[in-house]
Amino acid sequence: MEQLFFAFVLIGTTLACQPVPEPILTGRGDEITHVIIITDQPFNPSKINEYRGYFAQTKIRDYSWSLGRFSNLEYTSAGGYLAVKFTLKDSICDYVEDWVNRIVQSSDHYRSGDARCMEMTTTTTTTTTTTTTTTTPTTTTTPPTTTTTTTTPPATTASLFKALQPAPPPVFAVRGYDMAHVVIAINQPYDPSKIIEYMSYFPQTKIEQYSRQLGDFKNLANTAVSGYFGFTFNIDHCVKQWVNQIVQSSEYYTKGEVTCFPDLYPVETTPVERTATATSSPKVSPVASIFLRWIYTMCIYRTDQYMKKNHQ
Repeated sequence: MEQLFFAFVLIGTTLACQPVPEPILTGRGDEITHVIIITDQPFNPSKINEYRGYFAQTKIRDYSWSLGRFSNLEYTSAGGYLAVKFTLKDSICDYVEDWVNRIVQSSDHYRSGDARCMEMTTTTTTTTTTTTTTTTPTTTTTPPTTTTTTTTPPATTASLFKALQPAPPPVFAVRGYDMAHVVIAINQPYDPSKIIEYMSYFPQTKIEQYSRQLGDFKNLANTAVSGYFGFTFNIDHCVKQWVNQIVQSSEYYTKGEVTCFPDLYPVETTPVERTATATSSPKVSPVASIFLRWIYTMCIYRTDQYMKKNHQ
């Protein structure tokens, strides 16, 4: 049986009393999904019982039965905010991910959401990782270069199967004003004869799909990183933290690097068509302009002749 470990962050009294939207995609499967939804309610241990009472009113437990079997409800702190954790057995990761996105979009109080998926294995491997959160500095007119690098312990056995696992979606889906060049190395030695094979795995990582939340994806290529195969691409107007998430999500990814160029490619203004009728001067062709001037001159001449005749 597969299990879904779900971390949900509640907020205050007003929002907690409102039911979350129901999942559109329903069904059960055999996956594990780690999910976190961050909101604006600071964690307060003295209010655990109070939030426990509000949880039932969100109908999360009720709606979750269409995705899996609910169990193991727990309350804890996630980055200083109140988190509610529970387990769903026999779940389908993509369905739960879609539901989490709908919950985040349902209210301004939900700041972000993240769903991490994996399959159960017969053996358990413990991996120690370090998550680094980078704050993007204020951009300047001169484009400085900043680099963030994240590493995880290398896998004991190189596994191409792990390439089929999607990367985690970005927790903070916000666009900025930077252009970033990204390099993500995998645990496969660089072999020019296998470039086509390795590049064929890239769509299954969903990196390009998720990157649209951060910026404009382009220039996908490959490179050698210390003898290992690496994906390279550019994202306009992006942030760095997502690359850290990708590297920490699987032993398949061994290293990540982001080089940002602030304000190098500013956001272009999208033209908006006017909905109201605007008054504008009609365009006149050169021939019509000459004709109108001739009529105007003749009118002045006729008026002058008329005035002289009346005064005689």
